[in-house]
Amino acid sequence: MSRLDWSTILPHAAAIVVDTCVTLRQLFYRLVADGSIPNTRIAYSRLSVVTAEARRAGTFPALVDGRGSIARPAWWASPEEARQALREQYRRARTEGQPVNLYLGCEKDALSALLEAWLDARGIRS
Repeated sequence: MSRLDWSTILPHAAAIVVDTCVTLRQLFYRLVADGSIPNTRIAYSRLSVVTAEARRAGTFPALVDGRGSIARPAWWASPEEARQALREQYRRARTEGQPVNLYLGCEKDALSALLEAWLDARGIRS
């Protein structure tokens, strides 16, 4: 295969990330599936480098990375800020009072962010 044109691949990859909330590996396989890049270690490594550089430059959206988070309790500067945060987060369970509840599970933790984003957008508790 000829040399890859990352100036056209990167915007396409960014659109995938914005639309679907994926890990680097998932992004790689999406690009392989649509023929944008070959299924090689070199292409995967280069995708990693190019997207990391673009993220540091602020020109590429964040990828899902379950390993990179730090758990810490929520905090607010005042009771008013806490009440505002609660007002923004409050919603009733859409399945409240229903005779059946649906539960979805996934084998890979990397897929959980995609599943949560899809469910949350529809008001379904995950």
